[in-house]
Amino acid sequence: MEYDVTITIPKKLEPQLRLLENFNTFVNRITIQALQNLDKLEKHDHKHQMAKAAQLMLADYSEDKELTAFTDLDGEPFYE
Repeated sequence: MEYDVTITIPKKLEPQLRLLENFNTFVNRITIQALQNLDKLEKHDHKHQMAKAAQLMLADYSEDKELTAFTDLDGEPFYE
């Protein structure tokens, strides 16, 4: 997969960028790192959202008799 990316760099950073040996390689590396971190953040965010949802539902499942009615049956053997 190949994309063209346009980057606007503030003038005040230009002198520092001129010190880089290969600007394209630098940009490629930091872009890849950013995408890898984004993937990790998305996975972490999904886990966090699931944990938050479980916490929100905990009281309902602990106290609501309609939601826990079948819990007693979970340990019962099943015969066909």
